[in-house]
Amino acid sequence: GCMGVVLYLLLTGIQPFNGSSPEMTKQLMRKGEVDTEPLKRCSPLACDLIQRLLEKRPHARITAQEALLHPWLDHQEEGDQV
Repeated sequence: GCMGVVLYLLLTGIQPFNGSSPEMTKQLMRKGEVDTEPLKRCSPLACDLIQRLLEKRPHARITAQEALLHPWLDHQEEGDQV
């Protein structure tokens, strides 16, 4: 969902669905194909949260409430890898 797109953008500096044209970007969004390469710089917990937020199937995607309880948000301390 939208929260996943925003978090992905904040942590990587690029959009998760980044096609070479607006039409290609729309196709990637419809398919749910996220570029995971930029996530390799993030911690495993951050990657997990982003992937759960960007789950294509709405019924399987975590809710905002569940996201707030995710360990990545719950255990951030100064100096931790994002």
